[in-house]
Amino acid sequence: MQIRSDLFPTSPGGSVWDGAADVAGVVTERAGLAREALIAAIVEETAGKLKYLDDHYLHIAERERLYKGPDRDEYFMPMTEAETIAEEGRKAVDRVVAKWTSHAALSPEVAAKRAAMTYRASGADRTLFDACDLKDRSLLDPRFGATLTLRFLISGDEHIGGWAREHGFDITPGSQEERFFLTELAPAVLRESGEALVRFGRFAFVGAPENVTDPRLLINTFVWDPDADGRPLSRRDTSPEVVAARQRFRWQFWKRIVHECIHTREHPRFAAARLGTAFDIPLAEGFCEFFTKMVIDEVLATPETYRAGVEESGAAPGRGPDPNIYGPTPYAYKQEYAPMAQRVENLVGPLSVEELAAVFFQGHVELIGLSPRGVELAPLPDGMRGSVTVPEGVTTVEELAERTGVARGTLLEANPGVEADDLPPRMNVPGWWEHMLLVLPDGTRESPAQIAAQHGVTEQALRAANPGLRWNELPDGFPVLVRQA
Repeated sequence: MQIRSDLFPTSPGGSVWDGAADVAGVVTERAGLAREALIAAIVEETAGKLKYLDDHYLHIAERERLYKGPDRDEYFMPMTEAETIAEEGRKAVDRVVAKWTSHAALSPEVAAKRAAMTYRASGADRTLFDACDLKDRSLLDPRFGATLTLRFLISGDEHIGGWAREHGFDITPGSQEERFFLTELAPAVLRESGEALVRFGRFAFVGAPENVTDPRLLINTFVWDPDADGRPLSRRDTSPEVVAARQRFRWQFWKRIVHECIHTREHPRFAAARLGTAFDIPLAEGFCEFFTKMVIDEVLATPETYRAGVEESGAAPGRGPDPNIYGPTPYAYKQEYAPMAQRVENLVGPLSVEELAAVFFQGHVELIGLSPRGVELAPLPDGMRGSVTVPEGVTTVEELAERTGVARGTLLEANPGVEADDLPPRMNVPGWWEHMLLVLPDGTRESPAQIAAQHGVTEQALRAANPGLRWNELPDGFPVLVRQA
């Protein structure tokens, strides 16, 4: 698999930025004009997008007015209630993804932090912060500002990001595109829409630090009707219609927490790899939203377990679960994440859901063609996807047949042109696949028990297929032979 061609197909403008400087570092006239065109397009599209959201959907100016006014408590959910709903979201995530996270190799520090993680809105171990509150915002990553919001929009918004793709513009860390973004593009947008971006980030955005061991989260507690053009919902209004709308909001809030919590279950190797690519945000949000849907759909098949923690106490006594309140089901990807999540979903077929989970939760980024640092790996030749490295010491088809239990004739049929006593480095072995051993920078490594559990085989069978290995001495990326379950 190649991440650019399979996950992020070439844009109409090509895969190379048309505003790039030449090999001597000179911005040609043609490149300069392309830069000017990109700036003009992003400036105009960002201003239009923010105005549309304010006028027709999110009503950000109205949210700001209510937050600063005397009736704030009427329209913003108390943080204590947000904490309760957030904990229900965390529990749901861990219930569903434990089948993958419990077999992941993590450093002792990361494992301990995740085991202790809870959502708390107060106290020394506080992890929930009010996105609207400037003091709360200052306690988290200072990058939560207009520039980061713009970067997210360029990576994820269909229209704003569309112009970037038209120009082949990818913000790879350390690249000239990133320098151009920080020194020319972002300042131009901020001159036109800086205040609107700040308001959008403060009153309509949630976020978390770029650290998979940090559970802190900025949340927005403005209570609005997701089914009625974003109208504010008063806590004092006890009409059945408004009460039902508030419950819909609370379920939407729970779903947002599910998404943000899944970010904290991302494997550190996946995070490191995506940060080395031009597709950092699309990878993070695409995989996260793909598994968000999986968690939500599984939970909402039997929502009763979570109702008490999500819905207002006594909101509808005696009422059973109502899909008009917690639905719709199945869950539809959120608009801002949908293109990214759909690209990940499109991989189901070439890869299994279990393999996608291994990428995101267990760090096996080689399955999507990435090295641990985000470098794109050379693809295997046609006909060799799914092949395995011939184990050391195995030199003939007979020896490989004995090791795997696959008949000699079947091996020769699966590998046309291979001589029985002259094996190439890789072979197709029906019923077997290759697991790349993961060793983290601190020395933490996957154990045979973890590898066996990841593949649904016994540790005994795994060891038998790989005799003589000194498991504690094997390097990162060592190929382990695994029988398909």
